[in-house]
This record gives sequence, C-alpha cells and structure tokens, in this order.
Amino acid sequence: KRKYEGQKLSWYFILYSVLRFGIEYLRTDSLYIGNLKVSMLVSVILVVVGAALAGAHRAEDKEANKCKGDL
Repeated sequence: KRKYEGQKLSWYFILYSVLRFGIEYLRTDSLYIGNLKVSMLVSVILVVVGAALAGAHRAEDKEANKCKGDL
C-alpha cells in the first residue's frame, strides 16, 4: 500500500539507478568524466533526486494528514 504520493516514482528512480550503476560498472565501452563513467554519474544523480522526491513527498503527506486531524 502506498504511504505517500509519489512513492512509486521515487522508488523507481532509486532502484533503476542502482541497477544501472551496477550494469555500467561491467561495461568496457563508456564515456568518462575524470575517473567516473558518465552513466554512473547520471545514476548517482537519479538516486539523489529519487531520495529527495521521497523525502519531500513524505513530508508533504505528513503535513496534509496533520492538517486533516486539526479539523
């Protein structure tokens, strides 16, 4: 059951990015920025975005439920 709005999207970003990071680690034909592959960098960014979305939606949902209790 969904605990907050946007939960599925947040988890999709996080889980997809973790899986993609692992797959990109095994690839040999990749573009690099410094010592990090570009695809791995994108994966890390998506994990951060997913976690931020989850936190924002969870806080927003808690606030909405708190307001409903005040009525």
